Amino acid sequence: MRVVKVNNRDTSPKPLLGVLSLQVEAAIVEAGVDIDGMMAKFGDLNGQLNTLVSAGQLSDDAGKKLENTLGEMVVHMQCFDLLAQKLSHVQQALALLEAEIPSDLCGDLSRKLDEKVKGLYSCADELKIHVGADDVASRASPELF
Repeated sequence: MRVVKVNNRDTSPKPLLGVLSLQVEAAIVEAGVDIDGMMAKFGDLNGQLNTLVSAGQLSDDAGKKLENTLGEMVVHMQCFDLLAQKLSHVQQALALLEAEIPSDLCGDLSRKLDEKVKGLYSCADELKIHVGADDVASRASPELF
């Protein structure tokens, strides 16, 4: 298992909490893939929809239905932004825990929980981060196992 050092009052490595923090960071990156870009695309689609309705190429009724569907899609995209915010809060809480748990106790807990935590993962990217093969949050689509 890779040992991850995070900012703390002491310099002792705290493996499991650091690894879990990296997992949260990877989830934040995945959840926020390109929310702004997607929102801009929805705005473009809405503008094109209005143009079609104005030009008489699409009925008002069909235009309203499509506009409502676009609005629902925007709401769902906003949920990803909220998810990223919540995951960031979890990451901050892990850092607070790490700062408070004595190094020797944290190391013992990490050793005891390591295999159990690895068993929770559902994709290869999570396991790579855990074992230290990938220090950077995953940007590829997850490979499930």
